[in-house]
Amino acid sequence: MTAPSPSLRRADDKRQARRTKVFLLAQVAGDGIETLRRVHVLDISAQGARLHARSISDPGGKVELLVGGKRQPASIVWVDHPTFGIRFATPLTAKRLDGIVAAG
Repeated sequence: MTAPSPSLRRADDKRQARRTKVFLLAQVAGDGIETLRRVHVLDISAQGARLHARSISDPGGKVELLVGGKRQPASIVWVDHPTFGIRFATPLTAKRLDGIVAAG
């Protein structure tokens, strides 16, 4: 796995897992989304990801991130249009995370 960029982790950052900067095309489904919505994954960790999209649901919404041919259930935890953060319902395994990072 690629080492996370130091700029992605602030001193006051309360995240449990370190993030890795990537730039991946993915899709989001769920939370009232009738068709798959294209997103870009900007950074990712085992716990969640920061995404970029044209339109975004509100915090608390349940979505599925489709990346690398697999669905990962998640919740939207923050929105700062056009970016938003998600927390995975189940953390990614190291193998799955490494596969996603390698693709980016």
